[in-house]
Amino acid sequence: MPMIYPTEEEEEEDYEKLAYKERLKAAVHYTVGHICEETGPENGVEFSKRFIAVLADATFKQVKSFAIDLELFANHANRSIINTEDVKLLVRKTPTLFKHVKALADEQAQQQEVVKAKRKAAKPTQKASIPSFEESDKTND
Repeated sequence: MPMIYPTEEEEEEDYEKLAYKERLKAAVHYTVGHICEETGPENGVEFSKRFIAVLADATFKQVKSFAIDLELFANHANRSIINTEDVKLLVRKTPTLFKHVKALADEQAQQQEVVKAKRKAAKPTQKASIPSFEESDKTND
């Protein structure tokens, strides 16, 4: 069976994907470390660097799993955009998280309603009349 080698473009694309993934992992690691530094003293706990690395890796894998599930939920509903209903469905088995996500979604919906109401109120109720072509001909005569 002959070996099929990737083209230079494919190798470059693979390298870019890997580099992007590593940057994401580094960002997650940094954020997890920062959260541990903030919450540790508040709770009288000190976190080792190894613990932070393991927690960051587990977080990255969990978020990846969430992303896949959210995409599947949206696809199942024949949508290409993930919405708040998908997120609620994702967290439905964790009551505390579900309550938090629902409260955020409700707050966001209320804010959107306020914005819609302001837009509607700002629109003139009567459109300015623009003379039609026929009317403008009458005035030019």
